[in-house]
Amino acid sequence: MNRITVYERANFEGLSREFTCDVPDLHELDFGNCIASLKVEGQPWIAYTDPKYEGESYAFEEGEYASVDWPNSFSALRLVHHDLGDPQITLYEHPNFQGACKVVTEETNLAYGYFNDRVASHMVQRGVWLLYQHPGRVVLSTTRLRGTMVRNWASCNSSVGAAGCVDDHIFVS
Repeated sequence: MNRITVYERANFEGLSREFTCDVPDLHELDFGNCIASLKVEGQPWIAYTDPKYEGESYAFEEGEYASVDWPNSFSALRLVHHDLGDPQITLYEHPNFQGACKVVTEETNLAYGYFNDRVASHMVQRGVWLLYQHPGRVVLSTTRLRGTMVRNWASCNSSVGAAGCVDDHIFVS
């Protein structure tokens, strides 16, 4: 069974709620912006800082998290339903999928190649991808699901420095 149990305090203390399906707005359930620890069973979950799956996103694989890096900041939760096998994303140098492109199928630190800070658009072919502004899983820009595209990263006031995938119960990025 896929589920996430969230707690208002670190170390699984205080009020708790258990969810088995997507929650677009935790505030409607009187549990917005108060999660300090959590437990995940089954498929990974993505937590968002704003309702309706907006804002920054953070992925949690199966396991226990006695404390989270950004406590009291989650407003929505989404269960990853997508096939996590054989992930693929295409990164483009220019907006609207133009210019040089790079196909990525595994965790990639773009700082080690020619695509560092050059991603202007992207298209997800398969899997669920986590795009970071900096290497080392620092400052998560966004979570991208299969079929999503961004035509122009400049319009998002962001950049991509690393890409990783959520892979069969292994959080990679």
